[in-house]
Amino acid sequence: MDNKWLNNLYDIYADKLTYCIREPDAKIQYNLNSNQYDIAVYCNKKYKIAIVWDVKHRVQNGWKGTTLSFAKNWNEIVLSDDGLEYFYKHFNTTSKRKSEKILAVSFDTLDKIKYDLYEYLKFDIDDIGIPKKSEDTACVWTNAINRERISTSTWKRNYKFRKAVLENYNYKCAICDCGEEKILEAAHIIPVNSSGNDKVENGICLCRNHHRMFDEKLIELNFENHTIINIGKSVEKYVNNDKTFTKGKHERKKQYIKYCI
Repeated sequence: MDNKWLNNLYDIYADKLTYCIREPDAKIQYNLNSNQYDIAVYCNKKYKIAIVWDVKHRVQNGWKGTTLSFAKNWNEIVLSDDGLEYFYKHFNTTSKRKSEKILAVSFDTLDKIKYDLYEYLKFDIDDIGIPKKSEDTACVWTNAINRERISTSTWKRNYKFRKAVLENYNYKCAICDCGEEKILEAAHIIPVNSSGNDKVENGICLCRNHHRMFDEKLIELNFENHTIINIGKSVEKYVNNDKTFTKGKHERKKQYIKYCI
């Protein structure tokens, strides 16, 4: 990984991402100068592995710190054949313990999923059994050795889903027609944690801003007549005057239409 590659990663997330490169066998601990980032990436050139934290998730759950840590040493991290592993651990907040999802990923795989780091850091259906709240005591880890490592290969599934959805919309946001691939995302119509799947019919191509509005229910989409409805006043100016969005090339089945209207 050279500086140009890292700069490309920074170009995607701008000031929402921070990264660093440390000595080959240094302790995996990242001291942030601020907790105002969304994502932190800690790189090791010797092992060609990066650790990725969801800083925004921590802050939204009451975390006030600036130090990120990882229980294992670099030489103890074993990646799957897909070059990615998920790790789960607790972090402390001012009121209670919360759980987080951390990525350990090879440089090559990180390059492939770099546009979708927000998606990979989300808890989804593949994380069933992982505690989301401190009240869930079934998987409370008492020390680093006993922390459970859960391995998945969801990155391959997500990568294929994104590619299929973006192709279905000709690599343009369905709402604003933005064609900058760096900020285009494949949004699930029926969320994965609500029995949604990764079929192309269950996806819509949105730019990062409109994806966030869709997820936060600041806008709702009617897939029967392809109109934008229930638009929050704070985001009205970011929606087309005719309040419509583009139809993908694939016909959408009734179950997806009914879910959204």
